[in-house]
Amino acid sequence: MIVFIRRVHYLLDEVVYYWKYYFFSFKLLLIMASSIVFNGSLLTKSSNHGISFRTFLAGELQQIYLLELNIRGLLSKIIGSISNQPLKRALGNYINCAGKHMSILRKMGVKTSEIAVNRKQEAKIMIMPFSASIDKHFYNDKMKEITLITGLQRMLFYQMAAYRSLCTGARKIDNFEWADCFDCILKEKKVNDSIFSEIALTSIYSDAIREA
Repeated sequence: MIVFIRRVHYLLDEVVYYWKYYFFSFKLLLIMASSIVFNGSLLTKSSNHGISFRTFLAGELQQIYLLELNIRGLLSKIIGSISNQPLKRALGNYINCAGKHMSILRKMGVKTSEIAVNRKQEAKIMIMPFSASIDKHFYNDKMKEITLITGLQRMLFYQMAAYRSLCTGARKIDNFEWADCFDCILKEKKVNDSIFSEIALTSIYSDAIREA
């Protein structure tokens, strides 16, 4: 009976979290559809503000884009090996979400061909501990899932901090359309994080503790 109640509780939580995910996704699409602010690069906008600050924000856009790209690529390679179905669905949603965020960043002017080689190398270094820990436990399903969900949540917290910083910077240069867009992305990331936390609590960590 207790197990049944826990499963019902988990399903209800999952419905709520996915409702939030689709709500913020829809809001983000509305912002994209109604705004012309995406035309051009950050460096060509807000001419009343210092070039050094605009260059800094452009660099931040590139960095978060590369992080989205590398994490999405890593997850796309391993999602087929995940046996936990709620986690697999959550990873699929995260991959789709990241793809949408990358598309938005490209519309804001980010071009992979224009990103410096050293910045690309720095982005790869950032996810190396995450990637290495997954490789280490690749053939142990339980440990791989634990490593995956904890590592991904660490990456999510970094992403949320980066988007919050970008949101603040956009407001500072009076680009409120971009600020709203970053805020919506941030909220989607929070929903992703909440979903992974719930999956960890209700299945992955619980299973690992029972088997210990």
